Amino acid sequence: MASTSNRTNTAEISSDQGYRFTVLGDDFILNPATGQAFPVSGPCGVQPSELADLGFLRVPDLETTDQDFAPTQLGSVLFNLTHDCNLACVYCIMGLSGLREHYILGNKAMDEATGKQAIDLLASRNFEHVSLTFFGGEPLLEFALLRALVEYAEDRHPARFSFQLITNATLLRPSMFSFFKRHNFSFLISLDGDKKSHDQLRCFKNNAESVFDQAFTNYLALREALPQAEIGINVTFFRQNLDLAETVRFFRSRNVSKIRMDRGLVPTDGQYAVTLKHADKLRSELVTLARDYHDFLMAGDIFVLNPFVNYMRVLAKRLPRYRACNSGIDYITIASNGDVYPCYKLLGVQRCRMGDVATGYDDGYAREMWEHNVLTRSECSGCFARTICAGGCVADNYHINADFYAPARENCFIFRQAIRLSIWLFFSLECKAPHVLKKLFGWEYLLGDEKPKSGPISVEETQGGYCLRPGNGGVYFINSTARLLFDLCDGSTSVESMSAILSERWGISHRLARMDVTEQLMRLHKAGCVDLNSPSPACRKSEECR
Repeated sequence: MASTSNRTNTAEISSDQGYRFTVLGDDFILNPATGQAFPVSGPCGVQPSELADLGFLRVPDLETTDQDFAPTQLGSVLFNLTHDCNLACVYCIMGLSGLREHYILGNKAMDEATGKQAIDLLASRNFEHVSLTFFGGEPLLEFALLRALVEYAEDRHPARFSFQLITNATLLRPSMFSFFKRHNFSFLISLDGDKKSHDQLRCFKNNAESVFDQAFTNYLALREALPQAEIGINVTFFRQNLDLAETVRFFRSRNVSKIRMDRGLVPTDGQYAVTLKHADKLRSELVTLARDYHDFLMAGDIFVLNPFVNYMRVLAKRLPRYRACNSGIDYITIASNGDVYPCYKLLGVQRCRMGDVATGYDDGYAREMWEHNVLTRSECSGCFARTICAGGCVADNYHINADFYAPARENCFIFRQAIRLSIWLFFSLECKAPHVLKKLFGWEYLLGDEKPKSGPISVEETQGGYCLRPGNGGVYFINSTARLLFDLCDGSTSVESMSAILSERWGISHRLARMDVTEQLMRLHKAGCVDLNSPSPACRKSEECR
């Protein structure tokens, strides 16, 4: 099939029948090496024999993957404005062994000079745009500092930064809202469930008032004052609040439009840890959660629920993931004293210290970590979910197993179950309501009537294929089928028409041709050769897709 590489598959290996599984009565096959999934039952199913015969279940040569192309630009920076907090949450990550000294016993708040130095350092590096996320502790304890740094960044380096706030919301005040609106802030609010669930995990240091009452009231006020702002809620779950489906119903009944659910990082032998003893409960909750989410979406109630949406995004693009994040490369954390680390979960871990804002930082160690992607990890190499999960959070792995590359078994159980359910969700929606996927993913999901367009790019014929040279300075080798698709990206040929052309040329089902077209267009877009950002004609006519 089509490929954006003309290198020879010298180590190609057949993978028998792939990973076969059943979810809620529907059957699927997953190629663990590529992360590509296929329905093999129902009206949108494909034939397993055709998948095997046409190479969809093969293991690609490592040389043909794009794993070696590290990000070249910084994209996101987490500013720890303070290591202090007005809450005393029972599970605070700052109490973990290895972090306690840096967070709790170390410097409490960033001074303004350090913050401005950090902004100037970031602006001096080669990037087009960076998102600054203010974090803590509780960053609103230092709202005056936050305001000063944002105004400094806007004044000295206009249009170079965007801004986000992660907060427990208890210190949000209406007097802050105009500032947030003026600077187009987005928000992530920590809320772990309804009042009972939230308050048993989070409490104030100095009084017995309800944290939930204050936080949720302030969240609602913020949402009303800034209706256009992106405001998400982060649910951290432990054994005390494992009623995940009920939690989502609670928040959705109150029109929360973006919900992220994460297992809390705490010692595995502690009273809050979710362990494999809770596997049956978790399995049941995730199934119910997926069913509920499916019903919401099919009814036109479209909202973001993670981890499902993140996994479905991988399926929509049909491209493998080799690492869960690029911490230290396109994402860094700046501690309140100006030290630079790959991630806020690694502050104080000296082997991970990258430098400081006064003398600069080096991402050499982070790139070494980046090289240890999921394909190199012995405990991940045989897992069916490896190129969708991508090995999990290296910081979580470090704190739980004292090894960046050894995944936590409890996380693996959650990820695998969530990935199977995400596959079921994705193909059910693609078969019944593809406009929902378009609404969720934008350009990252292609409807059949969309008409991609290539830019003015040089195309050179080479031995065995073609070479594309987009304006970003890259050089990309493609074969004749990918060249055909590139030429068809003329702004007037639809994805559906491209699929019909490939179906006829290869003598394969239209369904498989459509999948291959999607994969190759996504690769061409990633290379900067094809524009997929324009909405489809159907979406331009429908509010559902806006």
